[in-house]
Amino acid sequence: MRIVFSTDWYSEGMGYSENILPIVLARMGHEVFVVSSTMQVYGDHAFYRDVYERFLGPAILEPGTKVIDGVTLIRLPIQLWWKRLKIARGRVQAVVDLRPDIVFSYDPRSMQTAMLSAAAWFSDFKLFSSVHTVASVYPAFYHYAEMPILRRAWLRLTDTWIGWFASRRIEVSYANTPDAVEIALRFLGARSGRVKLIPSGLDVAHLRPARDAQDARERTAIRASLGVTDDEILCIYTGRLTAAKNPKVLAEAVRILRENRKPYRAIFFGEGEQAAEIASVDGCAVMPFVKYQALPAYYRAVDVGVWPRQESVSMTDAAACGTPIIASDRMLARERIDGNGLSYVENDPADLARVLTELADPALRARLGARGAEKMVAQFNIEKTAAEVLADFRLAIGGAAVAREAGADA
Repeated sequence: MRIVFSTDWYSEGMGYSENILPIVLARMGHEVFVVSSTMQVYGDHAFYRDVYERFLGPAILEPGTKVIDGVTLIRLPIQLWWKRLKIARGRVQAVVDLRPDIVFSYDPRSMQTAMLSAAAWFSDFKLFSSVHTVASVYPAFYHYAEMPILRRAWLRLTDTWIGWFASRRIEVSYANTPDAVEIALRFLGARSGRVKLIPSGLDVAHLRPARDAQDARERTAIRASLGVTDDEILCIYTGRLTAAKNPKVLAEAVRILRENRKPYRAIFFGEGEQAAEIASVDGCAVMPFVKYQALPAYYRAVDVGVWPRQESVSMTDAAACGTPIIASDRMLARERIDGNGLSYVENDPADLARVLTELADPALRARLGARGAEKMVAQFNIEKTAAEVLADFRLAIGGAAVAREAGADA
């Protein structure tokens, strides 16, 4: 098949749907393209300069074409951006000119998906979409009834109506959590029966638990480089160091534990406005972002992974490496920690300290970590995700071919 992934923005090595799934499909023998603007991920956000620029470079890159792990990336000049309204010069025409069998877009309510949906009426490609909007970042999920009427009307115009229009031509929208499924149906105009729950896939060959002496030596070397002893419990957080993610709660919990002479430390990979305050806490170290390829060694070197507020694909990455997870009690994507982690009262450092104390037991950590690694292979394997998505692609193409043949016979 010829498959085109169309996305508003793109950064190499960042973002599972834009990077890993296309690479896996290309590895399976399909001709895969990513058509994007020249904007980096989060390039239009106020926090980009402070959080991502040092890691990714300028927010706007040069247009051009390059091949990355068998996938052809086409960057087109971005001309206009405002929230989900992002216009890249000639993007829809570029997609159509590639004569794809499948087009995969990333948000059913984005303007580019609506434009591709319109183009699908006059083209032979079949349109698919993902849905990554979850309850923790979508206030209407909890508070729609209390929202002012004008705000509700605006939401219905920008989310529901655009999503409804786009979904007329979307074969399947893939939601990565159960609450994302509900949001797609309640707010994003998705058609009933056309939303499928598929967790974000993981490269479990790369994200794996320790298995040999070399991994043990690597763990020892990383901990030594951080000044962490064997008897200390090292926690990890990866992501933006911002109030929305609030990793500062982990630093405050470490402070509480160390003040009570408990052997806890934490390492934070990321940048943001909370970085300086976190780094000032005894036992806490802040490191710059690294490419996801480098993170498994760190996940295997730590003892606990903590994401205090919003869920993150980093949770499943860490779990695949055999690391037990702690997450907010308000997180609805329970499949990410059920059986392999614990929850705490969101934004409560004292309660997080309490839960971390439970994980002082190495046997409990080992048990939860082993369950997590097994679950990630069974449920989150990118190869399994790719096989399921390809089956839907083939069904859509086959149905179209049968319809065309029937029309020709008539």
